[in-house]
Amino acid sequence: MSGNAQRTPVRSTVRRKLQQDALVDDGETPRAPQYQSSMGPFSALPPSSPGPSQSSRSSAFSTDSQSAKKRKREVSPTKQVDDAQYHKWAIVQKTVENIQKDVDPAIREVVRQIQRIKHGKGIIHHAHATDELKQAVGTGDEELDKDIFTKTGDRRGDPPPIARMDRIKQRSTICAAASASEPDWNNSVHCFVLEESCLSSGLASHVTTTATIEPGLLPELTADNNGVQSRKVDFCIVLQLSRYSNVGQAATLQNINFFNQTKYGPIRFKPITVSIETKLPVEGGAKALVQLETWAQAQIQRLENLHSWVGDPWLVHMPLPLIAVHGDVWKLYYMQQNRDGHGGTMWDCGEFGSTKTLLGTYQVVAGLQALMQWSVEVYQPWFEDNILRRFVKLRTDGQEDAGG
Repeated sequence: MSGNAQRTPVRSTVRRKLQQDALVDDGETPRAPQYQSSMGPFSALPPSSPGPSQSSRSSAFSTDSQSAKKRKREVSPTKQVDDAQYHKWAIVQKTVENIQKDVDPAIREVVRQIQRIKHGKGIIHHAHATDELKQAVGTGDEELDKDIFTKTGDRRGDPPPIARMDRIKQRSTICAAASASEPDWNNSVHCFVLEESCLSSGLASHVTTTATIEPGLLPELTADNNGVQSRKVDFCIVLQLSRYSNVGQAATLQNINFFNQTKYGPIRFKPITVSIETKLPVEGGAKALVQLETWAQAQIQRLENLHSWVGDPWLVHMPLPLIAVHGDVWKLYYMQQNRDGHGGTMWDCGEFGSTKTLLGTYQVVAGLQALMQWSVEVYQPWFEDNILRRFVKLRTDGQEDAGG
């Protein structure tokens, strides 16, 4: 996704360092199926992307005039973020300062949980507070450390074992020291953070670096009515909808061929609940913000289309959680559609963890688990009630009519 993918010597350095440290996967960690084909084992880092061939370079020269026109339209990510307020579907950026006042009730509880996690509170349920874990993640100050382990009901899932979390932290340290590329960070660190977070959630995470937004769902600009440049994100957390065995067929019978803003096959009928964009530590936040904003706008547009298709012209949607990852640092945003349906607000909820330390890695996983809990308990019922069950009902009615 970035030009840094061609830094071959960097990845070689990472690979040598990993081999020297013998940080290999011994098979004890469960592996999610979606990573088996798209990502290598823990010890593997991706090969460098090949440079353009001579024929492709010649082809590029032959379309020089088209490229020149495209370059004229390119603007900096910071300017694109600023320009978002002038889109037909305008976006305003705000920072959460008061959870009770600023945050929509539908997402308030999970934002509150993540803010507590950010400040070192309620990261791990007290039932898992073994002496080994206390020593591994604690500060040595008993008064401070007691806040790490919550005594409230734990629906987020079990914390991953120390050994697996320590591997993630070590991988993060190696990538940071070697100035690793974005694909190396994704394949060596971020995908395993997501895997550990998903294990007990009933949800799945998918690599979506090739998932393109459908052209008709791209936001439009007010000035010249040209669509915004298509944007992708690196990962998505999706609902499995496993209890609806016929959901894809039911939707297809209504001429609805995909649920999300993309037709990407693996998530075609798996609603996206959390979208994640990754960048290098040195890259500015505006670049990730542009991609997340465009992606979320298209998702809202698709949900509106689906809702209209099943009989209602418009509804206010659930807030959409979004995450920007810069190297080892994870930061939460969410997109909230305006009540009048025209435009939205991109809320900045701040950083909530870092894989630089073992405690920070547990904070990241705890934050993700909180978002997955929200996805199952809040977002999924909303999606089922407003969209999914209408498809299933339509299909069932059709079968009854045909059978009668």
